[in-house]
Amino acid sequence: MKLRHLQILVAVVEHRGISRASDHLNVSQPAVSAAIRSLEDELGVPLFERANSSKGVRPNGQAMTLYHHARDILRRCDEAKASVMQPDERPPKVSLGILHTLAPADIAKAHSTLVKIARQWRWSVREGAAIWLSDALEKRQIDLAWGTVNEGEPHSRVLWREPFVAIVAKDHPIAKSGRTSIRIGDLDRDRIILRGRCELPRNALQEAGLAIRPAARADRDELALALAAQGLGFVIAPRSLATVDVAVLPVDDLDLVRSIGLRWHKQTPPALVEAATAALAA
Repeated sequence: MKLRHLQILVAVVEHRGISRASDHLNVSQPAVSAAIRSLEDELGVPLFERANSSKGVRPNGQAMTLYHHARDILRRCDEAKASVMQPDERPPKVSLGILHTLAPADIAKAHSTLVKIARQWRWSVREGAAIWLSDALEKRQIDLAWGTVNEGEPHSRVLWREPFVAIVAKDHPIAKSGRTSIRIGDLDRDRIILRGRCELPRNALQEAGLAIRPAARADRDELALALAAQGLGFVIAPRSLATVDVAVLPVDDLDLVRSIGLRWHKQTPPALVEAATAALAA
């Protein structure tokens, strides 16, 4: 039983299909399928239920049993390799600075992907405000910065752009009306919950035409959203921060967007930039 086949099995299970596993591992789909068939031939049992192309494959009980063993085997292999490597042979450490207003689920998923697809480096993450990221990157306290990026900034790459939206309680009259979007004037009767960690420039909300009548100021985005969920007021925040407990209302005449991307030093190896970009963009 080959370790590579076990790695492929783990990828197919975790990414719920041959196509996504192929993209994750950067190998062809026929190679992934061949590895699964080889495992099935060796074990003498089917591991996946084949469905049509739109649904991919589904692991059966035997596959899940093997999956848990494979995860343990691969982890032990990594530990065994690290235990005998000389200190100067260990993968170089990379420190990734992360903007503290990115969605926690996105951060966790990205870090997990980095560890899997970029094993030639040892990854550590540090969280902080935008001003800290810039300062730490300049002082070489971090190697890469994942956060807001100015368009056209040198040694940077925009990964995605996301709009600022209004977030309200699910039982808010506008949310219950079924409207797919609103205008700034629709919020005039409501009070705002200010985000202490907001990425926007000072007075950006006022300049956008919002009436600022604070109901609360929360340094933690989780608290701001919790207060909004209870109907205390509305929050203006990037769409990705919204939870299942609130309603998201796009604001047609609120032209506020944040560009999220990666920044690095001029001397940063291109291979490191490409690996981090691939993981974070995913």
